[in-house]
Amino acid sequence: MKYQKLLAAKHLSLDTFEKLFSESIAMYEGIYIENSERVRLVAALAYEPGKHLVDVGSHVNVYPVVLAKLGMKVTVVDTFPETTLPGQEKQALKIRHALNVVYPQAGIDVMNLDAYDMKLPKSCADICSAFETFEHLWQSPKPVFQKMVEAIRPGGKLIIALPNIARLSSRIKAIMGRSVLPEFPDYYENGYPFYGHRREMTVGEVRWMFKHENLTLEQLFTTDIIVPTVAYSSALSALYHETVKRVPMPFATLREGIYAVGRKS
Repeated sequence: MKYQKLLAAKHLSLDTFEKLFSESIAMYEGIYIENSERVRLVAALAYEPGKHLVDVGSHVNVYPVVLAKLGMKVTVVDTFPETTLPGQEKQALKIRHALNVVYPQAGIDVMNLDAYDMKLPKSCADICSAFETFEHLWQSPKPVFQKMVEAIRPGGKLIIALPNIARLSSRIKAIMGRSVLPEFPDYYENGYPFYGHRREMTVGEVRWMFKHENLTLEQLFTTDIIVPTVAYSSALSALYHETVKRVPMPFATLREGIYAVGRKS
């Protein structure tokens, strides 16, 4: 799905949207922040003028700032460690700048909590979202998902996005005898705690989870839009993703990412 189409359906001009994106990125004062089609898509999905968004697991990102500038009340729930692993000093700088400068200026509320520990008031939000979050959870997503459902007002929406474990690139890896899980040396050396992907899902599993929690699934689609640093992590990966852009996957279950929007009755 194209984010431009979503913006048009919500009567938000592309020029206004891009202007606010540029302003939000400038607030990071040269610190790298993802500026991609992916973050535009999630911003367009979550945008509802005048509504309260609770976003779980966005960490440091630009789309909550854009949505706050568009007049939404935004609450971000995630852990923001004061220390990072060796070699991640730039990440620590970005966290400090976001928490001390960007988010306060944008009027974003921050709950510095693990998703399993969050305590959201019942029916406190119009929208709850978790973009590229559930695959990182260290146990069943059930407690987190149920807390998000309870936090939504009747008629509100729950939006998630996560990698499709059955994507074509994973199937190719499996055929070649490679693991579809994160690189083992990274897991082996940095597993205490490990912040990588623990449990990706399929389209069918996402559909089941929404149905199980009595959410009406309004949208369920897949795309080949992923984080740029992943798409171009190697020459082979770049070649693959550039090819996919030119020849889109014919079957939804082969695409890279899953997006789902459910409504609470």
